[in-house]
Amino acid sequence: MEKNSPIAYISGIAAVTHVLCESKIAPDGKLPAGTNFAADYVSALHDTRTAVGDHKDSQILLPPISSDPQSIAHFAGFPEGKRFQRTLSHVADTIRFSRLCDGASPMERARLLSCSGAYSSAWLTTIPTDMRCRMPARHYRIAARVRLGLAPFDNQYKQCVCLSPNADPKIDIHHGFSCFRVRRTYVNKRHDNVKNLVHYWAKQVGCAAVKEPQNVAGSQERADNQIDDPDGRRYLCDVSIVQPACPTHVSKAQQRLGTAKFAAIEKHIQYDAMAFADGAEMWPLIAEVYGSLEDDFVAFIKRMAFFASDGINSQWSRAEALSQMIGSIAVAIQIGNVKVLDAVQHANRRAGFIRPKRNIHNDNVAANAAPLHASSSGSNAVDVDEVNDDDMSRLHQGSSRDRAQTRVIIPRSLMLQENSVADSDEEDDNDVGELLHVPANSAARDR
Repeated sequence: MEKNSPIAYISGIAAVTHVLCESKIAPDGKLPAGTNFAADYVSALHDTRTAVGDHKDSQILLPPISSDPQSIAHFAGFPEGKRFQRTLSHVADTIRFSRLCDGASPMERARLLSCSGAYSSAWLTTIPTDMRCRMPARHYRIAARVRLGLAPFDNQYKQCVCLSPNADPKIDIHHGFSCFRVRRTYVNKRHDNVKNLVHYWAKQVGCAAVKEPQNVAGSQERADNQIDDPDGRRYLCDVSIVQPACPTHVSKAQQRLGTAKFAAIEKHIQYDAMAFADGAEMWPLIAEVYGSLEDDFVAFIKRMAFFASDGINSQWSRAEALSQMIGSIAVAIQIGNVKVLDAVQHANRRAGFIRPKRNIHNDNVAANAAPLHASSSGSNAVDVDEVNDDDMSRLHQGSSRDRAQTRVIIPRSLMLQENSVADSDEEDDNDVGELLHVPANSAARDR
């Protein structure tokens, strides 16, 4: 019998061991030898041991190697509710992830560690019950490509308008996140969206919030948010979103959330004195572009969600507020990422660093139209009356340049509009029509 998951198979056996031992199938805690059941169990047990290795949890949950391979008596000593599959799957996934990181380049390792951080996949599992938790389909596709370590676009640029050598995809495939040409525009826009969400949710759960308070403790520094909770405590919050896999931070990112923790320390150095003078607590809200949140960010969201309860401070329960806050922030980060990448892509396209994608249909237009009957008006003229539906479809799929260089004879009957005045009695049904030439500037305008 084919077993897609040996861990699931062994977990199922463990869950019904007491039933098997009480029945005639395995009355003495041992599966009958020579049966398919016993052979499948032995095979699944061997594959499970291979997947989980010598981890301490696997040594507790699985029978000893020295025991009879057909014996299931070991599982009878565990409660029925023991989470065999969850525990063993977690051990197997951890081992596979470690092997994957060990064989990856420093940038790939930084991305993998960031994608395995706290709430890094929240945007994938958020229920779109609110506009703040919804992602357009295109943004979702590009965000998924980035998470998988792929180029955001098929026609990725080889050099950037910022002239940074890191723009080479072989060096930094996600260079757009760290391109300084968009740092003060779309990067700041992404930051502001997250800052505004923190301010919005703080007010929704019953806190008083002020964005970018001025002259705090006589300082010219301005944190992103000043929040006072219902218990009278004050918080100064400052948001930052960092790219752990860029060449500048890749050395810090060899540990999970290493880049985010470094940014949090810098925020404490910058704002701790001001927060102390104002009688507030400083909370650095640091996230990474792949979605993971730094520990202080997670703790702050949970603290804000604590003040939410039905009918008192907000319209949500604590669990609902926590889910909505994390989901909306995760979605805002990913949508901001796509806008940053789009801005860099458009700038490089305008600069001529990106060639247009080659359309296979355009290359076949001339070859497919060549055998057709050509009129005497020119070698590129095509008699539409001699063209079948497939050929006409290919002509319409051509680029604007192809349409500009093609002279088409169209029957007059196809040119008549609803508001045109024509006497059908004076027209010849077999009239071929007029010879039309599509100007190049009209084709460019249509495009």
